[in-house]
Amino acid sequence: MNKFSKTKRIRSVCSGIMSFAIALVFVWLPEQALSESLTKQVVTQHLAAFTIATGRPGSTHAQVGEIICNVYNRRRSENGARCRTAYSPGGRQQLTDMLSDKVQMAIIQSDVVAAAYSGQKQFNSNDQLRVLLPLHEQTIATVIRGDAPEGQFDVTSLTSKRVAMSASIRDGRYTLRRLFVSLGLDFVNVNGLIAMSPANQIQALCDDRIDVGFMLFGHPNGAIQQGIHDCKVRFVPYDFPHLRTVVESSRYLQMGEIPKGTYTGQTDDITAPAVATLLVTTDRFDLKTGKAFIEVLLENQSILRRLHRSLSNIDLNRRPALARQMKHFGEN
Repeated sequence: MNKFSKTKRIRSVCSGIMSFAIALVFVWLPEQALSESLTKQVVTQHLAAFTIATGRPGSTHAQVGEIICNVYNRRRSENGARCRTAYSPGGRQQLTDMLSDKVQMAIIQSDVVAAAYSGQKQFNSNDQLRVLLPLHEQTIATVIRGDAPEGQFDVTSLTSKRVAMSASIRDGRYTLRRLFVSLGLDFVNVNGLIAMSPANQIQALCDDRIDVGFMLFGHPNGAIQQGIHDCKVRFVPYDFPHLRTVVESSRYLQMGEIPKGTYTGQTDDITAPAVATLLVTTDRFDLKTGKAFIEVLLENQSILRRLHRSLSNIDLNRRPALARQMKHFGEN
């Protein structure tokens, strides 16, 4: 082999080595760097933001959650974690997502929280739950047709009436049924209750297929407003001595009201049983971030009251019935 051929061969080998090295730089190293970058991004994202599970799009829970995040984000410290919201189909899914750390907080009514906390129904007992703050009330709406005789509808005895109640847990089915069972057969025939969504109840009232509908949610609600427009459905106060006795013995019920002016043509406050809506988290949520979040909201209650009708009477310092029995954020 002459000198020229040997030199050419060495150059060829060196060229191959260089090509492999270049490929390693452009393929392996970027992949490794990307992997490290993604890991850092996940960690940074976890530290920089937290998520509140709210409710269905357009629901009171969803609207309140967005308001809370907006108020907090505008007034948080420069390095404070950012608040964001995520829609959720209902309380059970919210709890599942929160306990698996997919979200860090959830807006849930106290009847669902009570079931989860004590292991009732489909929930397992879970003492990791912590109350951050009480929010708006969800008050039972008792509605009848607009042409029903004024003052002749007796809510203390519905045994001869065609009664509908919410079909889903998120609209109060569990709570309404337990309330009716506690009232006894002299007040309502539990076995004769018709399960319907709020929108279907309103339509059934307009069509004279039921006499009275019961729903549990935050107010105002679009289904009821539509019923007022279509066939002038109206509210009946759901308040009498035996009912108050049942409410007072409940772990999570309290007497609430739908303030006058909440709906078109509503000239009086409507009194009825209610559940508190709670902002909850777990004992794993960052203590510093949680305390800063609570502090900002407490300092800006007056702003919250102006941003949504359901928050007009909000008192973040109060302790609803269930909240007095549960651990609050920061308590071991």
